[in-house]
Amino acid sequence: MKQIVAHQTGDRLIFFILILFLTIRGQGVAQGHPSEAGKTMVDSIDYHPGFYHWDENTVITLTNIAGSYIHDAQRILDHANTNFSSNPESLITIEIGAIKADQFLYEIEISPGTIRVLAPSKSEMNTALQVLRQMKLVAIRDSPDYELIYLKCGVYRKKNF
Repeated sequence: MKQIVAHQTGDRLIFFILILFLTIRGQGVAQGHPSEAGKTMVDSIDYHPGFYHWDENTVITLTNIAGSYIHDAQRILDHANTNFSSNPESLITIEIGAIKADQFLYEIEISPGTIRVLAPSKSEMNTALQVLRQMKLVAIRDSPDYELIYLKCGVYRKKNF
């Protein structure tokens, strides 16, 4: 009888530890993948519902910047697809001059189908793209499969002060 009680107690302890582990793991996922990158490189984050799925079909486009910058953006983001279709499934838009230098150093807006990276100049854009790449690397690390790269939707800002 004592062996049965000891065995049940051991099973309960294992069950409790498993539930505790799953609860802690679930809270980490619910908080979003980019939180590690956001702690050091982002001053404020406004989360929105949903996730952006980044895959090999994600297209990079440029606004208000020379077309030759696409090579720098591809290198920084470690992603080679540029705008070759009229209606891509997922899009990364890089836009210089959309925000003023006295407001923000950069802003990264993530929605389910589009990432919009805004910066006042090319040097700030390089910094913003490095932050976006860090967010991507965190998502890759937290994913069981390289093909599943999901970034939490929201607006990520770095103030210029």
